[in-house]
Amino acid sequence: MSDNVTSIISIIAQPLATILGALLVVIGAPLFYFKQKEYETIRHRYLDDGIAVIIRQVEYVLDVFQYNWARSIHLLKTYRDLGINTPPELYNSGFISIDKPISLEASRHYLLREIIGDKVFFTNYLQHFFTKLTIYLQSTCAQRYA
Repeated sequence: MSDNVTSIISIIAQPLATILGALLVVIGAPLFYFKQKEYETIRHRYLDDGIAVIIRQVEYVLDVFQYNWARSIHLLKTYRDLGINTPPELYNSGFISIDKPISLEASRHYLLREIIGDKVFFTNYLQHFFTKLTIYLQSTCAQRYA
């Protein structure tokens, strides 16, 4: 009789284990999928979009700086070659100014700081932001009062 009971339990346990495994997959897969989807959405929203905006602003300012640097070098060479006969209008034209003040994007930096746990990006960005702001204000005042 005990052999019959163990064989019946064995016969019932095999399909029951398969059904239990399938049930775990049916319940667990959507939970895992939605958790992964939420992670990807948060990463895209805060990291990818936030960093992309910050990078775009830094690249813009660097491009303006590099162009103006090359223009300055060209003017120095012109002055070296022509000396005092260099036309003064060359010094006031040909430079690119930052056409609009660059926004601080503090919310993106805050989210980035909270996600990575360090404020290194925000600290460096503030230094560059205030440098850009100072240059912008100086150029605006120079144009207005020149």
